[in-house]
Amino acid sequence: MKLLSDRILVERIEKEENKTDSGIILSNKPKNDNQFRVVLIGPKVRHTKIRDIVQKMKYVPGTPIEYNGKMCLLLREGSELDLNI
Repeated sequence: MKLLSDRILVERIEKEENKTDSGIILSNKPKNDNQFRVVLIGPKVRHTKIRDIVQKMKYVPGTPIEYNGKMCLLLREGSELDLNI
């Protein structure tokens, strides 16, 4: 897949299940469900690299795309992403 312009393709970071040694689940709610890992970048992307972790603002929609069997989001690099994670 080849992205155009300033587009980035991101996948949601899966949370790990926290269990004690006896098997008690401590919490299954992620700290932030808007964190994503960058999978692909377009040629005009300047501040984001592949495998960076970004946070998508809740009000910004993304285009859902299936890539390598995983559901991903196609976003624009810009003000809708918080890159300081």
